[in-house]
Amino acid sequence: ENGLPANMEPPYGYDFVLGANKQGRAVSKLVPNENWHIVRDVWGLAFSGYSMRRIVLTLYERGIPSPRGCETWRPKAIFRILHQPAYAGRYAAMRSTYQKYDRSHHNNGKNTYNQTMAKPKPMEEWVFLPNVEVERPVVAWQDFVAMQERLKVNQAMSKRNAKFPYLLRGMIRCEVHNRTYRGRRQARASGNSVNFLYCCLGVHTRELPMIKCPYHP
Repeated sequence: ENGLPANMEPPYGYDFVLGANKQGRAVSKLVPNENWHIVRDVWGLAFSGYSMRRIVLTLYERGIPSPRGCETWRPKAIFRILHQPAYAGRYAAMRSTYQKYDRSHHNNGKNTYNQTMAKPKPMEEWVFLPNVEVERPVVAWQDFVAMQERLKVNQAMSKRNAKFPYLLRGMIRCEVHNRTYRGRRQARASGNSVNFLYCCLGVHTRELPMIKCPYHP
């Protein structure tokens, strides 16, 4: 209705305003706000070869708060920016599919049964809305498409380059930092064998100002 998207949630760095196109039809426009230059810098760092975690650290060093006003960003927030087509001038809806957790899923010790999780759809299934115009796109469309291919390759390579198959990878989260545990190997005192452990990434206090995780082995 009135040319506005259903959820009315603008991408970070933009605001929705109601306007009209050249034919006089009602459209909604995404206009840059005071955070537009931060989005531009994120894309610039990504094109320079920075990993998502390195971008997170760079933003923290620059004193830039996250979209939610936190002192530090999460790599997931960087992924959302690099996965948002509005920054390339095209607004798309229905970019995710939602499914309910099963009875066995827990998060922070709480059962999440009947809650939903979002799973990204491939770009071919996105629904682009022609009645949403974007002023001052951050990147060109071909650069956005190239970034999506790069993200796919990075994800595939991260799984392929895993030296050891940790069966609980991505399934355990820290109650303190709400971050996924990482698998690691620790040599036993005898030196003849190793233990396979899971630890919280929050122990890396040199990267982010986090409380040292009490669950770290």
